[in-house]
Amino acid sequence: AAGLTKTSVIVYHELLFGAATPKAQKAVAELLGGWEILPVDAKTAAEAAGIRRRQRAAGTTLSMADSLIAATVKLHNLKLVTADLKGFPEIETLNLRDLR
Repeated sequence: AAGLTKTSVIVYHELLFGAATPKAQKAVAELLGGWEILPVDAKTAAEAAGIRRRQRAAGTTLSMADSLIAATVKLHNLKLVTADLKGFPEIETLNLRDLR
């Protein structure tokens, strides 16, 4: 149902970028057509910076993109479904679900 599935604009970008062929681009557009795309705003950016700093202090490198995704998930009380669990190491209060 429209609006029930949400994703970060960062994930939206990653999926569109990864869709190398017109067929793949069409599939991504169809998949995400009814999804709510959540923007990165100042609150999300600040949360992401905090997450990234805490990860760095713990000895883990987290990319800017992954920190923005994690912050979006946290601020919107969402579940992060990913096939890349290593990209989201033990981030506090992050609700992770393995896609595989």
